[in-house]
Amino acid sequence: MEARLPALLSVIAGMVDCTGFFTLGHIFTAHVTGNLVLAAGVAVDGGSFHWAQLLTIPVFMLALATVWLIARASGLHGARLVRLLLLVQFLILAALLVFSVVSRPSSDPAGCWPARRR
Repeated sequence: MEARLPALLSVIAGMVDCTGFFTLGHIFTAHVTGNLVLAAGVAVDGGSFHWAQLLTIPVFMLALATVWLIARASGLHGARLVRLLLLVQFLILAALLVFSVVSRPSSDPAGCWPARRR
């Protein structure tokens, strides 16, 4: 099972990314580099920023710090730490699924920050 874990996590990240990109107004939810590229493209082009895309960058840093704190506080190492972090990831994804079903964010991908049309 451990040999297949990287491939499984890659598929999950890809599915989350595709779903987020197409239903949440072109936001890469699993890969912060995609959002950096889009933000840089808008900056070079001189267009208006999509605030949700820009917010993903500090949220990514906050998530990274949170994972580090969980790992540090748990005192676990190796496979036990991986299982704990995968459980946390599963719970977050399950909560996001419930939230998405209830609030239907894809009905208004721009949300509170509508993108300006040129």
